[in-house]
Amino acid sequence: MAAFLAMGSYGGYVWAAFGFTFLVMGTLFWQSWRLARKRTAEVALLREQRQRARPGPRRKLVASRPSDSAAEGAMHPGAGDPLAPRG
Repeated sequence: MAAFLAMGSYGGYVWAAFGFTFLVMGTLFWQSWRLARKRTAEVALLREQRQRARPGPRRKLVASRPSDSAAEGAMHPGAGDPLAPRG
């Protein structure tokens, strides 16, 4: 086991490289995790502010139904069109 850890007298360099790599990777993970929590809290705050700013539920803009007389004109071509030829 000692021979494996010594790695042919290069163990100090190898294990220092592993330690440095794990330190950097751990720091990056911690920083990313902390930033993700912060951004999640900001999104929740913005959603709450947006809900308070809205006066009520949004209404959908829907065209009204045509009246019965307009529907009849659509069934008879030229009934409501002043430019249509009359015969």
